[in-house]
Amino acid sequence: MRNTFYFCFVITTDAPYEILSQLQLVELAKKLTESNRELVFMVEKLKHELSHYKQLVHGPRHERFIVSTSPEQLALGLNVEPTHIIEVEQIQKTQAHDRVKTKKVRNYKTTGRQALPAHLPRERVVIQPQIDLTGYKQIGEEVTEELHYKEAEFSVTQTVRPKYVEIAKPNDDQSQTKADEEGEEKTNIVIADLPQRLIPRCLASDSLLAHIIVSKLVDHLPLDRQLKIFKRIGLELSNSTLGGWVSQVATALVPLGETLRRLIFSGDYVMADETTLKVQDRNKKGKTHQGYLWAYLDPINGLVIFDYQPGRGREGPLECLQNFKGGYLQTDAYNAYEIFAGRQGITLIHCMAHARRYFFKAKDNDLKRAEYALGKIQELYVLEQEARSKQYTPEQRYEL
Repeated sequence: MRNTFYFCFVITTDAPYEILSQLQLVELAKKLTESNRELVFMVEKLKHELSHYKQLVHGPRHERFIVSTSPEQLALGLNVEPTHIIEVEQIQKTQAHDRVKTKKVRNYKTTGRQALPAHLPRERVVIQPQIDLTGYKQIGEEVTEELHYKEAEFSVTQTVRPKYVEIAKPNDDQSQTKADEEGEEKTNIVIADLPQRLIPRCLASDSLLAHIIVSKLVDHLPLDRQLKIFKRIGLELSNSTLGGWVSQVATALVPLGETLRRLIFSGDYVMADETTLKVQDRNKKGKTHQGYLWAYLDPINGLVIFDYQPGRGREGPLECLQNFKGGYLQTDAYNAYEIFAGRQGITLIHCMAHARRYFFKAKDNDLKRAEYALGKIQELYVLEQEARSKQYTPEQRYEL
């Protein structure tokens, strides 16, 4: 019986190309092509990331875009004709001009002092010449105005409520004698009621409470800094006192906040966004943890409400937007809002500025298509600028 031997040769890329068959060469070429494609993609990806980080470290933060190609060079098969080319070119020229730094020359001959507001109270101080004015006649006057500042000061308002007792009339003597016999004292004392205040029996007036809240939340002056200001003008208060006042004001304003919330979510257009917030940790003195402040805006009526949440999950908007029955909800495409995409009556829309940002970052990767998208978005901005300058209503904007 003849012995049959089978030999199996494993050909690798290390073998000389001359001994490879045509089929093996084709397979090798496919592998090399695929490997080359992955390497090219990786290089482009790394170049894009490097450009992004260089922009963050060394470049300006704003995203200025100047079109370098004409809108007709790329159509992408969308059958969309370019519109508002004249306005876009005008904006391009303006932006290009803005980049040129020019030295401003002030003309002192034509520059006058800014007039002080007419609504400010004025105190007239007349200064006469230090000579004998006998035989002189006034022919005019020179008026010099300077802006005066009066440092904030505290004052005490005393609310006096006189007490009155009713004087017994002659025909009431008999009833008074009967009351005396029964051991009762019949008096009728009257006094005016105190005016209604935000915090009853509070040392601070409503005006001072309003000043503290505005200074803290609008002017970003912490309570500790306000205490130092108060001490400098002659009033010493404790941190716990001011903290208590702020807490009581917040409690008193809860009905107003609920009314504001109801008005915002009863409309058909709401914008939502969130931002980080450092919150003091009660358990660790001097430490903070990261919280989130969610903002909900009614852009039509200019109403806004802020909702604090300890995290960035969907629980916050789910709770706050539960009374938003229908309309447009505009967000930055954060996935916590995606749960509203399927809710009946709600149309989830996103932000053009956020979408534009990715095209701007893609300029180094695909300049032609990125510039096409940026140019179209720029045309939208031209329309927006026109609508804003002419103070169009939402209906007029829609028609434009």
